Amino acid sequence: MAQAKYWRGLVDLKVYSIYIGYYQEQCEGIDKWSNIFVALCTSGAVSGWMIWEKAQLLWAFIMAIFNILNAIKVFLPYKKRMAGLASLSNELNKLIISVESDWYGIKEGNISDSETHDRWIKIKSQINTAVTKAFPNSSLPKDEYLFAISEKEAAIYLTNYYSINATAPPPVDTHEGWFGIKKFFYLFGRVFA
Repeated sequence: MAQAKYWRGLVDLKVYSIYIGYYQEQCEGIDKWSNIFVALCTSGAVSGWMIWEKAQLLWAFIMAIFNILNAIKVFLPYKKRMAGLASLSNELNKLIISVESDWYGIKEGNISDSETHDRWIKIKSQINTAVTKAFPNSSLPKDEYLFAISEKEAAIYLTNYYSINATAPPPVDTHEGWFGIKKFFYLFGRVFA
């Protein structure tokens, strides 16, 4: 019983550590592309202003909008999550190494059920501490798309390193590629989630 619980915990921890890494990549990508977009639009507005002096009011309005967007960007939720995600990712990766290290002794029966249970409770406490430290006043909304990819990657990892019979999850909606309109609205929605 304790061995099965420990294995399930190892699987879940692997999925979540991969998920947090992907979530961090996503937030960093949104930040990078929003910075590029604002820089290009602001520069373009300045250039446009110089070219079409007759529409100075229009170009002043466009520049004001992009400067406001740049100013409020630091208050958007994804921006606040980036630091927490980085620290949580590091902590979960350390914990997964510890859990995988213990798994061999547990699987071979060298560690009693009582000791296995105690070790898992200790790991759960460390996970809780890491999550609370990373997000003391907020939570992380679940992204079904990234979670499905994380489950699939964890299944591949566990199959490769533990020779389990992992089945692949159902096909994932790819949001019609990176340049599809569905993906655009998906990413746009993630900025404000």
